[in-house]
Amino acid sequence: MPVVLDIREMPSRINEMIGLVRDGVEVILTVDGAASARLVPSGMGLQPRRPGLHRGAMTMHEGFDEPLPDAFRLGSA
Repeated sequence: MPVVLDIREMPSRINEMIGLVRDGVEVILTVDGAASARLVPSGMGLQPRRPGLHRGAMTMHEGFDEPLPDAFRLGSA
C-alpha cells in the first residue's frame, strides 16, 4: 500500500521517505492534493528485456546508409 505525502512535507521527512522506499514501499508525492511524483525502490517492476519481440516490425529504407547530399550538409536543403 503506497504512502501519500504532500510535497511541502518532503524536506522534513526525507529520511523517513528514503527508509520507506528502501523497505519496498511506494511513496506518492502530491501537490495541492494531486499526485505529482512517485518514489519507488530501484529496480521495482523492471522485467528483463527480451530481444526479438517485434522482429520485422520496422525496416530501414534501402538507401539508409548512403551519404547525405551536400545541400543537406551545407544547410541549403
